Amino acid sequence: MFLHEFQSGSYFQVFDPKEVETKGSKEKEDLYKKLFKINYPLKSSRYFDKEMKGFIYEFLGDSTRIQFPKQGELGLIQQFLVVQVNIDLGFVWTLELDVTDTTKTKRRIVLTDSVKSLENHHFHIKSPIDHVKRGQWLNLCIDVWSFMEAFKGCTFRSIDQIIIGSPCKLRKIYIMKYPIQDSEIDITFTQGFAVVPKQVNFPEGFPYQNQLITFRLLNYNEFALSSQIQSLPKSPDKYVYDVKYPIEQKQKIGKYKYNKPEQSIQKKQTQQQSQNFQKYDNIDLDEKLQSSLNDEESEPKDNPSYFEEIQQDQYENEQLEDYLEDFDQKDEEYLKLVYDPKLKCFYDPQTNEYYQLNNQE
Repeated sequence: MFLHEFQSGSYFQVFDPKEVETKGSKEKEDLYKKLFKINYPLKSSRYFDKEMKGFIYEFLGDSTRIQFPKQGELGLIQQFLVVQVNIDLGFVWTLELDVTDTTKTKRRIVLTDSVKSLENHHFHIKSPIDHVKRGQWLNLCIDVWSFMEAFKGCTFRSIDQIIIGSPCKLRKIYIMKYPIQDSEIDITFTQGFAVVPKQVNFPEGFPYQNQLITFRLLNYNEFALSSQIQSLPKSPDKYVYDVKYPIEQKQKIGKYKYNKPEQSIQKKQTQQQSQNFQKYDNIDLDEKLQSSLNDEESEPKDNPSYFEEIQQDQYENEQLEDYLEDFDQKDEEYLKLVYDPKLKCFYDPQTNEYYQLNNQE
């Protein structure tokens, strides 16, 4: 509907209740006939507010809603959608946005009080709106681009449909190139924020507030507890909004492989020597190796080979198993020894020390 209109200015007005029944221009009459529809017209009313000095729409009931457009697509290409709305206290309110990404895939963003946490699906999401203020007029600025983060790498293209639920009061709808600075949140980064033009803003002296909401601000608790997003601010009041880089620490949502912190593993060193093993303090390896070779040459071999299965003494195996079991029962680390058949002793590969098995009666 507005895709071929000029939308590159500071703002572009979508809806104004004042022009609904305008009879001066046929183009506007035809436009507003196609612009919106109300499912229960009897539960909605359009009237002039003396305090605001302008027309507003009021929607009553639980299931009344206004849909933009009646048929087709809006084709709004700006990133920030502003809805001038007054939401009633104590009721469930819903705002739905149909968005198209750069692959021309339809996505739906549902902002509602009916959910307590984010519900993320392939083509639509449901996000809670606990932070949205009630009982007062708002310039509710929605960063639609930030909600595309929930669809894993999709890029915003246009807003094609807007559905506003009841009960609430509605004044104007427009889009902006830059966001509106929030009235209450203390933001240290102030570059890139825009002032609401007088043509679409509330009259001077009328009480209202500006509220800027993003995907991460509405779902702040989930992102703060998630291991996929790092170093969020401790308080949502210190959240920084950046127009050119709305999410400075943006990361793709998916599976991440994190390196566990290196823990220094220190093995316990036993102060007392075992009664079953005696450590070789001064060992002459050359002499012991030569004696073992002489013993092998004296013994005849039927089938010599390079890989030969060593038959270890059964008594020595039993002694070693008993020794290891004692360490398991004490819940202590034990020495891992390798039996060397050439030297006929046990070898510790970690400390390069040799042990022999004591003779026990």
